[in-house]
Amino acid sequence: EKYGWEFRTKHQLGVELLTWFKQLIRVLGVETKLWLAVDGAYAARPFLLPVLGLGFVVVSRLRKDARLFDLPPAGSHGNRIYGKNKLSLANRAAHQKGWNTITYDCRGAEVTRQYKTFLATSGLVSGQIRVVIVRFEDGTWAPYFCTDPAAEVRAILEAVAARWAI
Repeated sequence: EKYGWEFRTKHQLGVELLTWFKQLIRVLGVETKLWLAVDGAYAARPFLLPVLGLGFVVVSRLRKDARLFDLPPAGSHGNRIYGKNKLSLANRAAHQKGWNTITYDCRGAEVTRQYKTFLATSGLVSGQIRVVIVRFEDGTWAPYFCTDPAAEVRAILEAVAARWAI
């Protein structure tokens, strides 16, 4: 009270910082697509919706029990945001078929890993996301998502690796 500070959550502070940054680069005349790699704690609607409104593409870790749905039926003309069928990341990761291999830059070193990718709909962003499940050498797996459904798997994994390099 002495300093007139008002409590704000980390999500609110992050949105304020990104709003300032977006205004700054606009003043400088920089035109680019902005990607933001964040920790899974920021994979929440109060953070994602305002950041997506600013035009950022967000890449983050996804909870293994995330509530995901398939895509809405073709021809629904935008009446449906979500598909009817719930998707299970654990079931997809456990299934032995459908894994692809990719080599990408992970913190300055080329690594080769197995992955699965698919489009899903999520309440986190009220729309489509690209999901990438990565399987590590020890058999464990981790899910990530990108708010740009057209994003390439390599770009998503390199953004995640860059985030963890901090």
